Amino acid sequence: MITLNEIEAGDLVQLVDQRGNTASGTVLLDATRGRLCVRAFGVMLPFAAEGPAGSWRLAPGVQVVGHTGSLLRAVD
Repeated sequence: MITLNEIEAGDLVQLVDQRGNTASGTVLLDATRGRLCVRAFGVMLPFAAEGPAGSWRLAPGVQVVGHTGSLLRAVD
């Protein structure tokens, strides 16, 4: 299972909702609204929101089924 704390802006994700609709793309951070988004179908789709404690929570009915870390991020 992929957890949200593994995902950062610039990563690639694959999402699926409870109806079986899928979206994939590069994760972007909407810092003004505290959301993780992916650009799909020409629009920004938020799939997670930052909670009051600073942790991320998925939008209802959405699952992250694929995740690849950004190749541009330095490895420690």
